[in-house]
Amino acid sequence: MPSQVTRITAGAPVDVEIAGLSNHVLAYRLWFRTAAAADWALLGEGHTGDGAADRFALAVPAGRAAQLYYWVGVGNPQLPGSTYRGRITLGQGGRPLDGGAIDLAGLTDDAGVATQEDWCDVL
Repeated sequence: MPSQVTRITAGAPVDVEIAGLSNHVLAYRLWFRTAAAADWALLGEGHTGDGAADRFALAVPAGRAAQLYYWVGVGNPQLPGSTYRGRITLGQGGRPLDGGAIDLAGLTDDAGVATQEDWCDVL
């Protein structure tokens, strides 16, 4: 079951931050859709290879809910079978939202790679 972020300020942008928390690079794509739209729209894509968190703004129209879908590829060929960690944080006005921390964690395979994907309801 996807996580659910609650208590957003209607009409204000939702800040989306993705960061690696281990010695792995996270490559990612983020999509969103409003409850009224059937199609997913690309919000952003990139990687954490520079060691800095990446940030995006998600516009949620007033009176609407939205969904954020994420795909994350994890890699470090020097660390096969290792534990990776990362986080996607949703916030508004410089503050994290209730339920807005999406922890990314798991084990890489024998080649040092893994993938993780899911979605989050933004209400």
